[in-house]
Amino acid sequence: MTMTTTNIVAGKFETAIKQYNMLDGCTGILVGYSGGADSSALLRLLCSLCRERDISLVAVHVHHGIRGDEADRDAEFCRRTCEELGVEFKLIRADIPALAARTGRGIEETARDFRYSEFRRILDSDARLSHVAVAHNSDDNAETMIFNLVRGCGVDGLGGIVPIRPLGNVAQPLGESAQGNDSAQSSYSGDHARQRAGILIRPLITVQKREILGYCAENGIEYIIDSTNADTAYTRNYIRAEIIPRLERLNPSFLTAAERLSGLARADSDSLERTASAYCASDTIALSELNSLDGAIASRVVIKLFAKHSPATLEACHVDSLLRLAATAREGASLSLPGKIRAEISRGKLTFIDSASTNSASANSAYANLAYANNAAPQQRIEFEYPLAVGINQFASPDFAAILLPNSKKCGEFEKYNERLKNIYKLSIHAELNSDKINHILFVRSRRAGDAYVFGGMTRRLKKLYNDHKLSRDERERLPVFCDSEGIVWVPGFAVADRARADSDRILSVWYYYNPAN
Repeated sequence: MTMTTTNIVAGKFETAIKQYNMLDGCTGILVGYSGGADSSALLRLLCSLCRERDISLVAVHVHHGIRGDEADRDAEFCRRTCEELGVEFKLIRADIPALAARTGRGIEETARDFRYSEFRRILDSDARLSHVAVAHNSDDNAETMIFNLVRGCGVDGLGGIVPIRPLGNVAQPLGESAQGNDSAQSSYSGDHARQRAGILIRPLITVQKREILGYCAENGIEYIIDSTNADTAYTRNYIRAEIIPRLERLNPSFLTAAERLSGLARADSDSLERTASAYCASDTIALSELNSLDGAIASRVVIKLFAKHSPATLEACHVDSLLRLAATAREGASLSLPGKIRAEISRGKLTFIDSASTNSASANSAYANLAYANNAAPQQRIEFEYPLAVGINQFASPDFAAILLPNSKKCGEFEKYNERLKNIYKLSIHAELNSDKINHILFVRSRRAGDAYVFGGMTRRLKKLYNDHKLSRDERERLPVFCDSEGIVWVPGFAVADRARADSDRILSVWYYYNPAN
């Protein structure tokens, strides 16, 4: 018997559901329905499944307010199709461009987060529903892997799109749903006390796009085409249209190979996660224990401990800085992290503190020990280490800021940043580095015993430089040292390290802003 595309797609759909136990505890499914080929195929497959198992099925279409009349056409198509299939339909409207402008994020990221926020809210408002189904397929998984790889991901990124995961907690509102009969807003009570566990499933994750198109053709399923899918200005569209076809020239079974790799990576990631979890029963961890761990485990441990205090994301530079902080084991040393969280070395442990909730009068022993009384010398050395990113980097202890701009002469951003900071800081110092010669990620830290770096063909010790320039105790404590993974690249007020000196067009401009000590 010849296998039709319909048989192949239905078989992969059923296999994924069984392999990942996607319908365990399922009472009802909310399916994301864009009207495209993927979600149209998923809707038909779920219609049959839910009727057989007596499971509630609701479709939701999100109108992003991006494509004008075309988006209105899509919403009407989805409504009409659901009426024909006898599927309950919800329409959510949003002005994603305006929301992205308000939040300072990209259109794609804002649209995605808005959709999942609304999925979660609908689930919480409808006791029938326990699962959300979306139509990510094998091609989407490969695109995600390539996107993550280009950004420099680890094994988690190579895992691609997970087939099933918890939907997560209800997000804060990202925008307002439109009023009217089409809107799902009327069903929102505003009271999320009834929030239940929700599961996100992707039953088409092993189905290739060409198979989905064949399934739609064989079954006479109409679908709409989003005109923005052809715009290669969007990263994912470029990967889909340009990168994957070239990889398939090297290996016609590239999508299958990518699927196999993502499965292996997820298995490895799960194993590492389980190992790391054994060290995260408490909110803190002993430095002796953390520093004895293999780097792959230690990285996950600090990420998991941080996650107990903030939903913010730690970048690789933050994780590297945390591990360096732990390796120093210096009592009172601290590091500012995203989400207004501070990591601190205290009593031989790595501890995380919510900076926003601490009282300025007694924030913690480390800050209390740094207080100045009548301009007296600090009771102990100021210890700090902060990762740096392009743009403005502003810090509270000690109080200073840094601007990093690549190819600044062409960037046009400096005046905007400078205008903001010059109203806060009285002085600034500028240096230019060769971005090709900087090894890994820049960070700033406090001075350390034995610090030295090479400039002007000679090795200079910071202690002697500071003595020669008669820097006060306060100035020595607060002056940041700019470093990469090989060591010092610049100290404000002194020359750039020979190895990082700008001698090409690949320039990274750095400005240090500060207020002189009283």
